[in-house]
Amino acid sequence: MNIHMFSYRPNRGNTGGSGGVNYKLLVANEKYNVIDGLYHYFKPSTPNIEVVNKNKKSKYLFLRQYSVIDIIIKKRQLNSAIEWIKKLSKTNDFKKDDVFVFHDFEAAYAFTKNYPNYNNTIFIYHQQGSLYDEWSASFNIQVKNFKRYLDRSLVNVISKVKMMGFPSEGARKVLKNSSEDLFSVLQGKEYRILYNGVDIAENIEPTSNIIDYVKRIEFSVGPRFITVSSLNHAKAVERIPEYLLSVKLKYPKFVWVIIGNGIKKDDLKSNIDKYGLKDNVIWIDFPIPNTDVLAIFSNTDYYIMMHRWSIFDLSTLEAMGMGNVPILSNVGGNPEVVIDNNGLLIDEKNKNSILEYVNDTYLNINILKNKNKEIQMAHFSMKQMLHSYKKLIDECIRN
Repeated sequence: MNIHMFSYRPNRGNTGGSGGVNYKLLVANEKYNVIDGLYHYFKPSTPNIEVVNKNKKSKYLFLRQYSVIDIIIKKRQLNSAIEWIKKLSKTNDFKKDDVFVFHDFEAAYAFTKNYPNYNNTIFIYHQQGSLYDEWSASFNIQVKNFKRYLDRSLVNVISKVKMMGFPSEGARKVLKNSSEDLFSVLQGKEYRILYNGVDIAENIEPTSNIIDYVKRIEFSVGPRFITVSSLNHAKAVERIPEYLLSVKLKYPKFVWVIIGNGIKKDDLKSNIDKYGLKDNVIWIDFPIPNTDVLAIFSNTDYYIMMHRWSIFDLSTLEAMGMGNVPILSNVGGNPEVVIDNNGLLIDEKNKNSILEYVNDTYLNINILKNKNKEIQMAHFSMKQMLHSYKKLIDECIRN
């Protein structure tokens, strides 16, 4: 018996998302050898022409609200995924008693279409909210017909797989609450929580691209905050400046490092200006390797995020592993990383809540930083993540 893991995403190595999780599990199993007979499959790295319509603005906005353009694009993608599975089946011996693990909707959809009678199927849902919620948040567009199509498609796939997996209880709750149909299908579906994990490399050196940013952080005075995120509606980074205003009044030379870009970039810039934080912000809005992110984490104190909804961010775990104290909105999976007073769940009604927390912790920040390193290693390592997948696979076979 073999275990097959699929991601309909290119293998880009140690990144986020479903492809990144599949890669991390591949590397971890090579290191720890926890799961026997484990095979990994990724979408071939080819130019994706399907995304060209997603960046159209006013010219296509009216058309998209009332047409099927997004449905057509998605159907093309799903048909390509079906063909991908067919090609894999010609070169891989898929047996009915094997276990098949899907890290994204497209892979689960394509496999269940090709192999509707295979029973040992597990769908690991890594998205934030429903498929439509994440898509809409990323592109800041509302398309009612597309929502109905995606919700129906997701319900159909969930109903066909044997078990579900989620990176946190909060992630499952957000998906359940996104529609009545999803609530209904998930209510009776067996599932397990598979917390993400990270292994932190040692002796991380920044590349020349960011060395000047690192020096500026090192020479700063006061608390050092950092945010690593796509700038979209779900991540809600643009909400943070209002909460840091009171921090500036107490610590005028504090630093806030932002690593990210996205649809909400202009809103974030506007709020940085509005609350007078321009001189405090170090903004890296171009792609940098994961090792550079870790190098910057090693020079900051507090990892701050204001998600509107969240699953269980890998960046949060990496930040903790490098000694950052999590300051997070009280949504989704965020409360599940705040263990034994190692971080703050923000009181959104109290705009001074972050300042109050910094006042209580900054003088003894090294104690709290070490505590977060220990918590990450004890609860959220790659080895533990791998063992949780092994347990899920064993339960799938037995049931």
